[in-house]
Amino acid sequence: MGKVSIAHVIVFLVLISIVFFIAWAYIRFHFFPTESNTPVNTPSSQTSESEQASDGEGESEGEQLSDVEPPPQHPEPEPRPEPGPVYTWYDGIFELPVSGATGFAPIPLHVFTTLERGAEITMTLTAGQGFTIIEEQGDWWYIRIGDTDGFIRHEACFINLPDVIPSIRYDITNAYSSIMRSAGVEIPNITGQALYVAMEYNPRLGRVEFTVPILYLTAKRLATAQRAALTEGRTLIIYEAFRPRETQRIIVDNFRDLTNSNREVSDALGGWGISAFISTSVSNHQRGAAIDASLGQILSHEIISSGDFYIFRAVEVEEYAMPSPMHELSARSIIFTHHVDTSSPDAWRNAQLAGTATNGALILQKYLTDAGFTPIASEWWHFNDLASLRIIRQHRISGDFFTPINYSILPM
Repeated sequence: MGKVSIAHVIVFLVLISIVFFIAWAYIRFHFFPTESNTPVNTPSSQTSESEQASDGEGESEGEQLSDVEPPPQHPEPEPRPEPGPVYTWYDGIFELPVSGATGFAPIPLHVFTTLERGAEITMTLTAGQGFTIIEEQGDWWYIRIGDTDGFIRHEACFINLPDVIPSIRYDITNAYSSIMRSAGVEIPNITGQALYVAMEYNPRLGRVEFTVPILYLTAKRLATAQRAALTEGRTLIIYEAFRPRETQRIIVDNFRDLTNSNREVSDALGGWGISAFISTSVSNHQRGAAIDASLGQILSHEIISSGDFYIFRAVEVEEYAMPSPMHELSARSIIFTHHVDTSSPDAWRNAQLAGTATNGALILQKYLTDAGFTPIASEWWHFNDLASLRIIRQHRISGDFFTPINYSILPM
């Protein structure tokens, strides 16, 4: 053998060291594992595997990539739906409760703090002043005007008809374009004119609607008549209830001028006279106890709500043929052949019907007379509530005011 050099010894020792290190590392990692080198499903590795699964054949293969069974996945609970409103039909005289409706004082009325004898007067309402009715207690209403609450007797009070009988079709033509004519001739300064303001948004009904004041006692009779009409697929059409005294004067003055200047119009009165068609003094319209009404066949309707209550609303209405157009101030509009005592609740029953009376006019008359109204001979559309007039006669209501605003809120 040759001589072994120092260089050979060094190389040999290095090789031995490398072999030893490799053997030690193999034994260390394969037979004595530590936490740091044990495979686990870390968030980063799960994300990677999920991404791989989404790019491959789906979730089942993705799950097989992990040696550790994932915790069971519980679906997020679905949010519980908010309970919806529960509506009901109002069971009372009217279609909606009085609470939340607009009322009006037709004369000065005291507002009391309580119903006890000797209660303090908190304020006095002026004629025509409106308010919100909060609650009815017997012969009294608990009302609110701005920040003031109190009690008033409702015997002489008006109520806004659409607030309690919303199913009626309202078309107060004198409030936007009067259709008053005589013998088909326009009445100067009247026909086509807005004679007073009576229409605005009503939050109780959720729509723009006419403000239609009427005596509270009379409103109850109208509710009876409308209920009878609805059961047969019909509806009342109200063209006017309360008419301001000032408006009455203007109509009378201009109508008189027309009859004096136009022979055709004068002859068309047929001997009835102006006062048969428009009262020259305070009329029952000013007292809140008269209506001008027609009748319609309901072609379509919808059920809507106000507060917690359902209400019926006619959408399409076909008006019945009547003896004349509404507010035709001449003998063309008569329903009886001769004058009938307007102060008698029963005289009309013996009156002779005019030959121009239509079936629609007679059906309308039956609904309203069955409810306690009294017709007049010269206008098929005009009906008086004589029973209520006798009750409120002592209050001397004159109608010298306007009622353009409603104070209505949702029924409570």
